[in-house]
Amino acid sequence: MDRYVENDYALVYFHQGLTSENKPSLNWLWQAYRGFDRKYKKNLKDLFIVHPTSFVRIVLQLSKPLLSVKFGRKIHYITQID
Repeated sequence: MDRYVENDYALVYFHQGLTSENKPSLNWLWQAYRGFDRKYKKNLKDLFIVHPTSFVRIVLQLSKPLLSVKFGRKIHYITQID
């Protein structure tokens, strides 16, 4: 992935269709965020969350103190695809 993140990029996360059996845990998501080197976060321009549930929105809102302000501005919710 290194060669892809050397330039600006966007990440799309599809939340639709997840169940308790196949969705990542909060701990896993937090560890994934912390595990990414600065270069991955630096060149990420947008994180699109498609079909977010209320739970996802609440968790991200509660996580704001733990996330950088710059990263928080990169998050966009897409509720409908036309």
